[in-house]
Amino acid sequence: MNTKDFLGLIAMCVCLLSAEVTLLTSPQRGTGDFGGNRGATAPSQPASLPSGPASISGIVLRSDSRTPIEGAEIQATGAGGVATMTTDASGRFTFKDIAAGNYTIRARRDGFFGTTLSAATTPMQNTTVITSAAQPDATVQILLMAGASVGGRVTHSNGRPAPEARISAMRFRYVGGETTMATFGNAITDADGNFRISGIEPGELYLRAAVVRNAAGESIPATVTYFPSAREYSSGTLLTAAAGLELVADIQLVEGIRRRISGRVTGADSVRVGVVFALLPQGATVDTVEAGMARNIAAANGSFQMETMRPGVYDLVAYTNSSAGRARVDLRDRDASDVSITLTPTVELEVRFTGEQADSYTRGGVALAPIQTPLPTALRPRSTAGFGGRGQTSQTFTNVTEGKYSLTIPNRGNDATFIADIVQGGKSILDTGVITIGAEKPPPVEVRTAAGGGVIEGTLQITASAGTPATPVVVVAIPEGLRRQNLLLYARMQMAVARLRGPLPATFRILGLTPGRYRVFAFGNSPDPFSEQNAEFMKPYEQFGIPVEVALNGAAAAITVPLIPMK
Repeated sequence: MNTKDFLGLIAMCVCLLSAEVTLLTSPQRGTGDFGGNRGATAPSQPASLPSGPASISGIVLRSDSRTPIEGAEIQATGAGGVATMTTDASGRFTFKDIAAGNYTIRARRDGFFGTTLSAATTPMQNTTVITSAAQPDATVQILLMAGASVGGRVTHSNGRPAPEARISAMRFRYVGGETTMATFGNAITDADGNFRISGIEPGELYLRAAVVRNAAGESIPATVTYFPSAREYSSGTLLTAAAGLELVADIQLVEGIRRRISGRVTGADSVRVGVVFALLPQGATVDTVEAGMARNIAAANGSFQMETMRPGVYDLVAYTNSSAGRARVDLRDRDASDVSITLTPTVELEVRFTGEQADSYTRGGVALAPIQTPLPTALRPRSTAGFGGRGQTSQTFTNVTEGKYSLTIPNRGNDATFIADIVQGGKSILDTGVITIGAEKPPPVEVRTAAGGGVIEGTLQITASAGTPATPVVVVAIPEGLRRQNLLLYARMQMAVARLRGPLPATFRILGLTPGRYRVFAFGNSPDPFSEQNAEFMKPYEQFGIPVEVALNGAAAAITVPLIPMK
């Protein structure tokens, strides 16, 4: 599966129960010397905050050396307005002649990071400042953590430098039920094989080199090596990037093994239109840069040929605009020839929401997500209404291939409505939520909603120190047992928790839950979208979950939930 496929998975989602939300988004990263700082500009007094007698002055410092940071972007939000400026050479900024009130001050600088309640890093640092008529002038000190950098040299097995190799700093990412390796820093080696990536978020990382030429300079399919000289990430060495640390990591490339796949595609559309092929890795391999994609150029007889430099087991998926098929290919020890794929027409699936407040429940739109079996982006089911059809109680999904799916809703419109049952073909599938699609058109799926539902009330007991900034907290309620497969029953909410002095009890309330057993988790920083659906992501955090039994229209289940120290 390629990067585009992975990003498409962000559409997979769960019921999002809204609270006051503070969203922090990572800055866009590019190629080359990654994460370089922006040029500093002189501070200027903005005009978008209401005028008044108050002022907020501050300084932005490195957390390690306490030296000033020039050119940090400062945003002040409050009193019905928003204003921005940048710090001067001494790291200082001032918002003058503004209305008294509560303000959130955000500071960011490329190559630097903030921290959250659980010591996780964020792309900016938030802090809360209060001004009043009695105390109109406020001062604040903001600490930003310097990113790490990594540099080194890439060589072939014969010692020759590897120019134009793409170097990537990578970490696991979990979106929905799929795990992949996400790139968050890139560089291209120079003529001598040297590279440097800067502005790296602290934490553990893998370093990968990808080349398209071998030691002899011959063109080859993309081939990767993990630091220091491994074909698989699992055999490579993890690097630990600490704040401000300069890492040195030389990579010696491992030659790939060319594997070829050839065969014929038959069935619907195979001789009328070009067929696209996607090679999707199976098992623990999550690095997909070497997986191949090719368009059938011999449409007259349906024959195809493609290659990869990574031996392994794959699903070879062939598809057109209206048909698809797949075959398992084993490339561990040999090429795969005479592969036969039969295309069958994709089908439509109608989904109906019925019952009380059904139109409000679907206000956030509906998605159909594949379970366990990965799909190329082009083969993901599409709603005829799209997400523009919010609030529609009946939607039809097209381009649905054989396999297992689950319905998801990104943001349900009424917290006081719950799912009473899910029925397909006269049978309840509420306990698993799994929709099985075969070669024939499936019966409609009916999601029955009802007013009311269960309630969970909880408290986050947070030990704070003076001056700790505001941060988003994500609380999720995950059904237990078989229902853990039913993504419609998950609940997720984001809440802004501001810490000033001393312990702060933060409360939350989740409504509209289907009765049953749940486990509740609280993350001190926003994890990847809907990563709670991913068993691999949740594995190290299961010990922090608080079990709770939710009754229908009964007394709210009251619990205390610990803040999870995110890794």
